[in-house]
Amino acid sequence: MTPRFPRHVRLRALPLDAYCVDCGSGVSAPGRQVSDTTLQDRAAFDRFAVRDDVPGALGLREVKFIITDVDTDAPQLVFMNSNLNPLHYYFARDELGVGLSVADFNRVTYFTDNRRFIVGNIVAYDNYTRPGGSPGLYVLEFWPTDPIGAMAVARTYGMLSEAMPFARETLAFHPSGDIQEARLTEEAELFAAFAVPTIWTFEIFEDVRFNPLNLGTAVGALRVIDGTERRPPAPSDIVIYDRLPNDLPLVAGVLPPGSKHRHAT
Repeated sequence: MTPRFPRHVRLRALPLDAYCVDCGSGVSAPGRQVSDTTLQDRAAFDRFAVRDDVPGALGLREVKFIITDVDTDAPQLVFMNSNLNPLHYYFARDELGVGLSVADFNRVTYFTDNRRFIVGNIVAYDNYTRPGGSPGLYVLEFWPTDPIGAMAVARTYGMLSEAMPFARETLAFHPSGDIQEARLTEEAELFAAFAVPTIWTFEIFEDVRFNPLNLGTAVGALRVIDGTERRPPAPSDIVIYDRLPNDLPLVAGVLPPGSKHRHAT
């Protein structure tokens, strides 16, 4: 299956680090490990992981990492305790002693093939079912609008595979934006030469039949709205539409049958 890319132009955006001028780094709590160079098992991963919600997969576990000295022959991989350090820049500054401003850090980290740092996340999709039927997948992700190339991805994948032995057979690169998908397509032969497993977004979510965007409990009277009713929907109603109207009244909940996109609920 060949992915289709949108034709509209996307303006590249900087990560939150670029705009966050006063949020600071995570505070190291006594007795809690701030970083490590390896994660030997899932228990170690979970200690460093923060809970992350993305459309279609609530409660994912995610660990951030940074690779320093990428422009040398001795790059260093560091896993961040993502509960204590939510942003790469402040971790690099406060924990690793990187003496760069936010702007300078971003300049040598994103949107270039001549990087000093590589930063990204490892996300655990525990409910994903692999082609052989086994559950679980770890994906390597980067900032979605960063056009990272095959060489940087391969280098990162190799270092992560060595440092996370428990995930070595279930780790794959996920191009998390259309810019990265386009570059993956352009450099497909290079990715194949480096033997980097890849997985597309549609593959991760192709078996998802229900997309919970907001969890909660709704209580109300269930009503089918088909255009023949006299009374308009009320705040106490949970309504079922055959077709969503352009304007929705305030109701307790909405169930549009046959639609995969229940964003109005």
